[in-house]
Amino acid sequence: MIIYTSGTTGNPKGALHAHRVVLGHLPNVEMCHDFLPKPGDLMWTPADWAWIGGLINALFAFWYHGVPLVGHRARKFEPQAAMQMMADLGIRNVFLPPTALKLMRQADVKHAGVKLRSIFTGGESLGGELLGWVRDTFGIDAHEVFGQTECNLVIGSNSNLFPIRPGSMGKATPGFDVRIVNDTGEELPRATRGIIGVRQPCPCTMIEYWRNPEATAKKYAGEFLLTGDLGVQDEDGYFWYVSREDDVITTAGYRVGPSGDRAHADEASGGGDVGGGRHSRSDPHRIDQGLDRAAAGLCAERRAGARDPGFCESAARRARISALRAVRGDACR
Repeated sequence: MIIYTSGTTGNPKGALHAHRVVLGHLPNVEMCHDFLPKPGDLMWTPADWAWIGGLINALFAFWYHGVPLVGHRARKFEPQAAMQMMADLGIRNVFLPPTALKLMRQADVKHAGVKLRSIFTGGESLGGELLGWVRDTFGIDAHEVFGQTECNLVIGSNSNLFPIRPGSMGKATPGFDVRIVNDTGEELPRATRGIIGVRQPCPCTMIEYWRNPEATAKKYAGEFLLTGDLGVQDEDGYFWYVSREDDVITTAGYRVGPSGDRAHADEASGGGDVGGGRHSRSDPHRIDQGLDRAAAGLCAERRAGARDPGFCESAARRARISALRAVRGDACR
């Protein structure tokens, strides 16, 4: 499967993903949707299914669990119409980008019939005011995520597992090893600004940029995929976004540049979106191990939250069967 980047640093590049990418998304989607699936779950997002956020974060992940997803194409996002639809259809789970949430707040929408169970969001920091509005309006917290087309959903939030800190993207997805590194892939101390890097192998990572080996090689340093986003990790493990490494800013679709996040990163740091080789990143055995770590990490979080003791055994069994199907032999290429 090829998903094209948004083109923030030049022409869009085709990120070639293996089937394992759907499995790789599950730990974050399950955590940030407050332990998906639950009886009665019904998903909707206004995000375009041609974007990795709408396609894999929503459609594929929910279909994997057999959870139905509402498909509705509107000419533009209408806050009151969105609330009415959620009430009429009994929608329980949503992926609402910050742009949509801001429009809903500006329109001061309310509807007693809306009974959401989970709100998943990402693309830019919500900030304390918008987080508070979401909580007051829907009665639940919005759970923010971070990722990119090349390696998605590596950071996330769940207020039932750890407190949400306004301006922070959350903590590393269970089973994922996310660090702040320099441009040679060396880990930097906590509270230091650097590049958000994801240790490899990782089941969410692309195989390559389609027919672009030079760009593929530049995406890695040492054991890490370099996201190209600058951030800070504080002493408690929360990640704070600073800006794109090249200061290129996009709008509405994905993460918007420095904005208020820089101030939060300054606070977290105490101040005022090539190694190893292609074989090591795509080797089926190592990627299989990465899936194991992701499943084990989610189970650990689940136990810590004491929310569903029976989840771990069934999830581990399901992940093991799926992993064997997804990452063995030619399926990795």
